[in-house]
Amino acid sequence: MSQNTKKDIQQLVGNTLRIGVWLSFGITVVGLLIFLAGNSGAQFEPGTLPATPENFSFSALKNGLFSGDALSIIALGVLILLITPVLRVVFALYGYWLERNKLYMLISIIVLGIIASSLFIGATH
Repeated sequence: MSQNTKKDIQQLVGNTLRIGVWLSFGITVVGLLIFLAGNSGAQFEPGTLPATPENFSFSALKNGLFSGDALSIIALGVLILLITPVLRVVFALYGYWLERNKLYMLISIIVLGIIASSLFIGATH
C-alpha cells in the first residue's frame, strides 16, 4: 500500500468520529429546537416524558422523520452518535485489510463481533 493511501485511510478513520459527532450534535439540536418550539407553553412534569425508548422501530423513526416529529429527529441524532464509532472500526478494518495486517484485522473483527452480540442481546431483552 502506498503512503498516500495509508494517510487517506488514517484521515478517513480520524474524520469519521469528528464528522459523526458534529452531525449528531447538529441534528439533535434541530430536533430539540423543534421540540421546544412546539411545547413552549407546556409545563414540565417529572416522570411524564413523551419518549418511550422501548417502542423504538426503524419504520416508526422513518415515519416520524417524514412528519417532522421532534423526538424522531432527536432519535436520529442519537442513532448517528451510536453508529459513528462502529463505522470507525469498520473503516479501520478496511485499512488493516489494505495493509494486510492480520493481527489488527482480527482485533477489529472481534470488536465488531462484541458490538453485534451486544446489539443482539439488547434487542432481545
